[in-house]
This record gives sequence, structure tokens and C-alpha cells, in this order.
Amino acid sequence: MLVRARAFAAVSLLALMPHLGNAQQAPSVLRLADGRRVYVTGLRRWTVAMIQDSLARYSPDDSLQSHACAAVLRYKLHFADAAATTLQMGRGIPDIIFVDVREPQDSSRVKYRAMALDTVAPRPEWRYATTAMGGSPRAFRAGVGAFFSNSSVPPGDTTAASIAQLLRQHRARADYRAALSVLAKSHNYRDRAVAAVLVTHFPDERDTWAALLDAMRESDGAVKELATQGLRVVATKSGRAPNWAGLASRVHPRLDGTSLFVLEPLIALLAGRPEIGPALARPFLAAGGEMLVDFAESDQPARAAPARALLTKLRGSDLGPSGGPWREWINGLKRYTLPNPALLLTNADDLGSVRCADAFYLSARSRTRFR
Repeated sequence: MLVRARAFAAVSLLALMPHLGNAQQAPSVLRLADGRRVYVTGLRRWTVAMIQDSLARYSPDDSLQSHACAAVLRYKLHFADAAATTLQMGRGIPDIIFVDVREPQDSSRVKYRAMALDTVAPRPEWRYATTAMGGSPRAFRAGVGAFFSNSSVPPGDTTAASIAQLLRQHRARADYRAALSVLAKSHNYRDRAVAAVLVTHFPDERDTWAALLDAMRESDGAVKELATQGLRVVATKSGRAPNWAGLASRVHPRLDGTSLFVLEPLIALLAGRPEIGPALARPFLAAGGEMLVDFAESDQPARAAPARALLTKLRGSDLGPSGGPWREWINGLKRYTLPNPALLLTNADDLGSVRCADAFYLSARSRTRFR
């Protein structure tokens, strides 16, 4: 396709521009005529002007402030990852738009979890919820919201009420086993979305944290969004801290820029955990941490404060608002060999046959109990 070829050629030329360098840039700010500001984070070789020129050429109906900005950057300009969020400042105050990117040449550092987005062969016992997810997404979200918040749905919203009831009923150990298995290998993304909700019935299981963090690494779809919500619920309900060292292979790529759509809530969650400390600096940050530092040097407190708080926890002291000292510190961290988080399943509903490459996703204790 001609557009794809031209975009590839543009990226290839960028790689030959030595004057642009590879240093991480501070977040760039684009001020719009209506008073809104667009913060572009993660730029290295590209500039805001270069992105605008490319958008004008290959997607003239879109812009950095458009609703489809992230999708255009990923699928037309071939950025390795992109996310866009809008911070509503209140009545009479212009909104702030955050556009986060990983540039095309950084694709090797973006480690998405490749999962199909099919809807074939839905799980029969969850079919009511998965059908509603496709046909009545508002009711599905309302039902999930009621389940997560342990609240009731508005009177008359029978579909949402039925979904919430279905989610509450599937709380047995067998349901948990099935949900973990579906999250790990099902091609049906709607089933995986329901599974991401159901595993939250077991917030103290170590496998729950791992399964949700894995689901947050999917490249597209509702699964990563529901997994992010589920992780927040689990963090609130859990009575004990997870083994973060065992989860490091799932956290490290996020802090470096994989799955930017869920990075901000993950940073906020980690920053609020009392057990996070300097012992996790190497597993979480060595040879990475670029997007975390980018967030920390934003001049917007809502974005910078959680990122800087997490960095301070991991270092044991605060190096200030500038990204330079933080990058220098991270560059000095000795490389840490992360375990492979790959999960191999031989039977979709029998976790007794599951083996995990890093011996964490399903602990030996859990495998014994599930038999």
C-alpha cells in the first residue's frame, strides 16, 4: 500500500538523521487556539512538528487533538505504541490532552502480548455477558461497574442487573481456574474480558495479580481496560502484598513504555503500595524506565506526582523534578535478568497441567491445590 510504503520510507530516513540524536526529550507542549494544551511525551527522534506534518500528509482529517489520534499514530504512522487521554479541568478551564508515544524505531522495546480479537466459540456459561458486551456495551459496562463497586444498578436496567448477578455467581474455585485459563489462551476477547473480571473474586491469590498484569499487556481491545480496573479492585481488596520481585517481568516493560494506555493507572497503583521500595529498583527499572521518567518531569502535577513518588520509593530518596538525574541513576543500575513470563497451557480448563516459565504465574502451592 502506497501510504504504508511512504511512512516506512519516512521512518527509514529518520534513522539516518544524526543531528536529531537519541536522547529522550522532555514532554513537548502544543498550545491550541482554543486554549487547550497537548503534551506529547516519549519523543526521541521525532518532534511535534514532524508528527503534524506526517498527519497532514497521511491522515489529513486527524490531528494530535483528535479522538482517533493514538490509532492513527500506531496504524498509519507506525509508531510502536501510542495513547491519548484528555484531562478535563472543569467548567471554563481548557482541557489538557496527553499524547504518549513510543517511536517506530523503539518497536523492539514494546513487548505486547499477542492475543487474538476473535468472538468465535464463546464460553456457554458466560454467553449472556459476552453477548451483551457486543450488542449492549453500555449495559455490560454498567453491570461490570456494579460488580466492581458492589453496588446495585438503576431500576429497570435488567440487562446490567443480570450481568452483575452472573459475575457475582461465578465465584467458585472452578470458576477461578477457568478464568485464569481463558485469560492465558482463549482467542475470544469477550471471554477474556469477562475472565479479567471474574479473577477478582480471588484478590489474595498470587496468580490473580500475574494474570491481570498479563492481560494489561494486550495490544488492543477491552480486555486491557477491564484488567486495569480489576487490578485496582484487587489492590484494594487484597489482604497481603504480592511478590513484586516475581511480577517484575510484567511490570518492567510497562514502565519502559509497553501498553501506554494503562501506564498511568499502573504508576498510580505502584506509587500507593507501601511495600514498594529500593529492593525493586533493578527489577523494575534497569535498562528501562524511560516513560516513567518522562511522566515524572511533566509540569502537570496530576501526571508528574505519582511518577515521581514511585521513582522516589524505588531509589529511597528524591532527585527532583528534572528527568536528567533520574535517567543517570537508572543508567547506573546493574542490568537485571528478568524471568520469562511466558505461560504454556496444554488443557484450557485444567490448571494442574499448566507450567510457567518463571515459576510464578502458578506457584507450586497453587498447582498442588488445583489438582
